[in-house]
Amino acid sequence: MRNCTYNLLFLFFLTAFSSGNQALAADTPPAALLEDLVRLEDSSFTIDKYLYCRLSLPLSLGGGTPFKSFGMQVRFSAPSSGLISRDRFVALSMRLFTEVTIRLASEIPGLTTEQAMRAMQCRETVASENKTGYDYHVKMTHDGVESRIINKRRGTEHVTSEPWSAVLRNLPKGK
Repeated sequence: MRNCTYNLLFLFFLTAFSSGNQALAADTPPAALLEDLVRLEDSSFTIDKYLYCRLSLPLSLGGGTPFKSFGMQVRFSAPSSGLISRDRFVALSMRLFTEVTIRLASEIPGLTTEQAMRAMQCRETVASENKTGYDYHVKMTHDGVESRIINKRRGTEHVTSEPWSAVLRNLPKGK
């Protein structure tokens, strides 16, 4: 009988433990949060994403319907050999991506910067689903940052180069 009591207590403990794990699993972040944003490729930090974006007029301007939608390939790269830390690479890449989304949203006349940031909504897709309308490639080198936006529909390309002194002027200071 004593052995049966221990078995019942053990069974109760296992049931309670497995129920707790199911509740914990419901609160667990999605697997996408475990994926590295940055890959190490050919001695370079690389972020390579395919996005589907919708540009919509803000509701305050009578919007809500898409102004346009498009696919975009985004690629950032920098040497991993000490030019820039991995953390700064991610921070600078996100800042530059925010700037390009504001530039693309500025195609809607009369938007403020804040409205332009809210007007663009993007979600990640896989490369095979994405018919890119834009390629946005940023290459960080010892001389500075080169940004290239290619509008495939229009067949245009916009290239800018900035020395590090200009890029760093707007970055937050580290500790």
